[in-house]
Amino acid sequence: MKKLILITLIMICGNLIFAQETEVIYSEKDDKRPMNTLFGDNKGFGGHLSLNVRGAEFYDQTTLLLGGELVFTLSHALNIGVAGYGMPTRVDYLDTQNDYIADLNVEFGYGGLFIEPVFFDQQVVHFTVPVLIGAGWAGLSDANFYNNPGAGYNFRIYEESSFFIFEPGINMEVNLVRHVKLTLGGSYRLVNGSDLNQVSDSDLSGFSFGGGIRIGWF
Repeated sequence: MKKLILITLIMICGNLIFAQETEVIYSEKDDKRPMNTLFGDNKGFGGHLSLNVRGAEFYDQTTLLLGGELVFTLSHALNIGVAGYGMPTRVDYLDTQNDYIADLNVEFGYGGLFIEPVFFDQQVVHFTVPVLIGAGWAGLSDANFYNNPGAGYNFRIYEESSFFIFEPGINMEVNLVRHVKLTLGGSYRLVNGSDLNQVSDSDLSGFSFGGGIRIGWF
């Protein structure tokens, strides 16, 4: 009788231990199945600062655009932030109506909301689709200020205009190291609403090609 009771107790204890082990193995707490979500902890957040250089088609001339991005990243798949560009090089204004005595230059800059889907970011080489939506400024400036630096401050804006800008593009992105990326790509700058003399929206619109360095937490 004692043996029967002892065997029964051993069997009950064994079943309890096995049940506990089975519960641990199949518990939801240890379920590591990957799940892609926009705000999930398994993806996280990040951001970066980007410095960009572009060669641009502008007013039937070739010029340089310098700019950057300050971006917040959601789930390694979507960059949202602000971006802006300015034109440090001088572009000659072509006056065919003889309205101005001085030689003038076209000034230009723009910025706005930056949205960029990112595809296959874990690959060494992947691509992104940046879009900038915002506003810009263009003006006609007196070139004599640059030609005669010792003649006093005579820089003047003869005419200026604001405008709406929409700039979609595509980039190839290369993961150099964990927190540094290289971008190469192009975009098309679509300007609407400018009203400078003899400078149309199509003159301010055009393709841009270049690259940049992104530093941040990706």
